[in-house]
Amino acid sequence: MRHIATTALLGLGLCGPAAGFICPELDPVRDFAAIASAPESYVVVFGTLSVTGEQRETGRFAVAPARVVGRQLGRNGFARRVSLEFELRFECTALSCPILGTGGEALVFLRREAAGLVLESGYCSRNEHYGVDPATLEAVAACHTRGACGG
Repeated sequence: MRHIATTALLGLGLCGPAAGFICPELDPVRDFAAIASAPESYVVVFGTLSVTGEQRETGRFAVAPARVVGRQLGRNGFARRVSLEFELRFECTALSCPILGTGGEALVFLRREAAGLVLESGYCSRNEHYGVDPATLEAVAACHTRGACGG
């Protein structure tokens, strides 16, 4: 069984040269607009991620319980402080589930499922964005509250 260090589950949305993948440019506003129009329901949070338990492999995913502490997007922007538990699913490649990134604050799109919230991560993930600046957070909030999602 492939071993995945707990730290491998933080900062997973980063695509570096070592990843061996070419990721399209990530755009938090465009990616938010896509999940906002999806049939699934999402919770959007800007905050700090942490893994709260042991990881396990299930098929093509490494799975671990995790938490995000930060601010949830709502009708008043990123105003509501939250601490939410979720399942982190990192999509593995045929070769391995490598360690990527260092964690930190992220804008995450947590999908609602019957069993709870889920963050699907992996190479080139559009469900998490690290290094998001205040202007981008304001643009995501404007997209949510006023439908001003850019063009």
